[in-house]
Amino acid sequence: MRVFGLLLLVACERVEDTNELERLDRPPGPKPELVTPIPWPRPPPPPPPPPLPDGAVTLPPAELEEIDAILTGNGTVDASRLADPNLGPDPRWDHRRAWLMDYRKVGQTITLQGEASSISDVTQFARRLTVDPMFTDVTIVTGERVGQIYRFELRLRSPDADPNAPEVRRSFRRP
Repeated sequence: MRVFGLLLLVACERVEDTNELERLDRPPGPKPELVTPIPWPRPPPPPPPPPLPDGAVTLPPAELEEIDAILTGNGTVDASRLADPNLGPDPRWDHRRAWLMDYRKVGQTITLQGEASSISDVTQFARRLTVDPMFTDVTIVTGERVGQIYRFELRLRSPDADPNAPEVRRSFRRP
């Protein structure tokens, strides 16, 4: 540290004023001019998108919001729905170990496709869906290991949903 301070002191003694430093940094010749001037006033923002057709779904359904809450560790748990409280979800489960790839809802039936770090993560996700008061009849349809991850498909019902609602499908990218 002392050597650095000494070198800095020596360097400062050689330059008598700051104009000399600016002259040394700049190449000889005229000052460069601004190549592209900034437009002023700024251009107007783009127009809003056109309105959606009648019957189009703009917001995610309540079921998808609840599934998102489960996958972020904030889902609703109703322990009275368990026949055996020992079969409930593990409170230590790391919710980041399972993620959705596809969500499809037709009427009251919801199909979820996703990936997880292990088969026990698929089971924990299904248990959380089971104890959520919004869902019934949670079933693991498939679960297979592909390389380091497990792909799964779950089927469940949302009895409070409108059975005549249009089909809703959402696809997600892997985090």
